[in-house]
Amino acid sequence: MALKKALKKAPIAKPENTELPPTPILDRTRGILRLPRVKVPDRVKKVFRTIYHIVSSHLGLLFILFTYSFIGAAIFSAIEKPREDAEWQQMLQSHNASIQQILNVTFNAFNNNVTMQDENLTKIVEDIMIQHAASYGAGKSEYAWDFWNSMLFCATVYTTIVASQIKMRAESRNIFESELKSQGFLGDGFGCR
Repeated sequence: MALKKALKKAPIAKPENTELPPTPILDRTRGILRLPRVKVPDRVKKVFRTIYHIVSSHLGLLFILFTYSFIGAAIFSAIEKPREDAEWQQMLQSHNASIQQILNVTFNAFNNNVTMQDENLTKIVEDIMIQHAASYGAGKSEYAWDFWNSMLFCATVYTTIVASQIKMRAESRNIFESELKSQGFLGDGFGCR
């Protein structure tokens, strides 16, 4: 009993910082959670505003596009280069093996004192060359995925995306205009697109 009285009289230690972190507030009109406003220094606002204006300009957007392309091309060529090197080494081995086969056929024909007809020798050499060309892909350049080919691939990707967006917008505009014309909101086309 004395212990209970002593506990009641003892002061309770309170933590120094009693502020709670900002809790998200549910905005029922928009169906989203938002945090309470935090005071941002004017200097920070000015820096971010300057960055935003630079990035949102045409030159800023072009800079971002080229930077994105260069980084994408570097990553793409770094990924594809080892595989390309392995294929190139395999092609060189196949090339050397084909040359060795041609030499063996030619030497065997002359060493055995067997006169092969010129036609048969030509046919055998052509077959070996066709096999060789099929093994590595005839007409292939040294490296298909160097940096600039990777850059071209990146440019192809985003130009395709932009072209499809332009086409979709044009189709949706035509549908919207035809709907407005059918409802009588647009005239007969004079002064309208």
